[in-house]
Formats: sequence, C-alpha cells, structure tokens
Amino acid sequence: MERKDVFEYVKKQYGTEPDYPWHDWNAVLRHKDNNKWYAVVLKVSQDKLGLPGNEEIDVLNVKGDPMMIGSLRTQEGFHSAHHMNKDKWLSDI
Repeated sequence: MERKDVFEYVKKQYGTEPDYPWHDWNAVLRHKDNNKWYAVVLKVSQDKLGLPGNEEIDVLNVKGDPMMIGSLRTQEGFHSAHHMNKDKWLSDI
C-alpha cells in the first residue's frame, strides 16, 4: 500500500489528514478528539528494520493494544516499531 492510499483511507474512515510536524516527508496521523498520534508514516532505511539493503522505504508505524501488537509482530511484513515504544507500536512495510 502506498502512503497516498493510507492517507485516503484514514481521511474517509476517520476524517483525519496527515500532519507534517518536521516539515519533511514524515507524516503523523492524529486522533481528532485528543490530537494524540495513532500512526506515523516515515522514510526509513531498510537496514534499520533488519532488512537487506539500505534503500529508504515508507514505513507505517501504528499504535495498538500490546497483546495485538505482539501477535502481529510474528507475521510476515510486520516489525518492531522504528523509533517508537516496541510494546505499543508496530511497523508495517
């Protein structure tokens, strides 16, 4: 899934738009009611996720229930969150 697809989905589903607090390509998605983050889209080097290569790829970090995060982390395509609390956040590439 491309970042534009993620942004279209969250706008339709949750009425939220990406926020660019660092004025770069990295985007934050926030809850409308309390402004807390529920997801972050980052450009990350493959090797920082334990993948072969050093090409920068889009990564979706999603916040969730620790029990669900632990289960999802065992599935292909999911990784421990990059730059986030590993118990509550998960990276998807």
